[in-house]
Amino acid sequence: MGNIVHFSGCHGSGKSTLIQELISRHPDFFLVNKKRAVPKNEDVYERTKIRLVRHYLHGLDAKVLSDEHPDKVVLSDRCVHDAEAYMRAFLDIGWVSREQMNEYEILQNALFSNGLATEHVIFVDATYNEAVENLQRRARETGITKWREDNLDYLRAVQESYRRMYNGRAVLVVNTMDLSKRVEMCIGWMSHRFRQFDRRMTDL
Repeated sequence: MGNIVHFSGCHGSGKSTLIQELISRHPDFFLVNKKRAVPKNEDVYERTKIRLVRHYLHGLDAKVLSDEHPDKVVLSDRCVHDAEAYMRAFLDIGWVSREQMNEYEILQNALFSNGLATEHVIFVDATYNEAVENLQRRARETGITKWREDNLDYLRAVQESYRRMYNGRAVLVVNTMDLSKRVEMCIGWMSHRFRQFDRRMTDL
């Protein structure tokens, strides 16, 4: 799926802000693959499975957008790798069992063995302090603290899980918090990944 880019990273890393900025600056070039709503569930394991299925459906939605708009790049917030990173973090901190991890891997392999690939991934990373600051600012601005975002041990575990998972993989790692530099890095990376769009991206 050549013109789909998945933005991956833990809560508080700035994925949504980066996607919004790319769209704001270049609305004629990018499309956003909107997230599907999912039922709330406080159980850690059930919640993770629900989100894994959402990533599968989200991937199908991105494929439809990609086929309908081959001249644009589809920006997708999160993917199957995100569910895996969170699940491995939950295992590390004892929120799920090894048996549940094994069951999860079977489900993931069943859902994503059909070629629903994540070929182009941007890993949006942030330091621990930067992520905490982002989460606290979001809570002040919206009055909402999302699921367990006040648990900082959970945040550390998830960040470490992401870094282990993406270590050595062919992804773009965006680890600056300067939004303009983030946009510049993404545009430059995509101009090389998508040769058919190279001329248009160079002109952005």
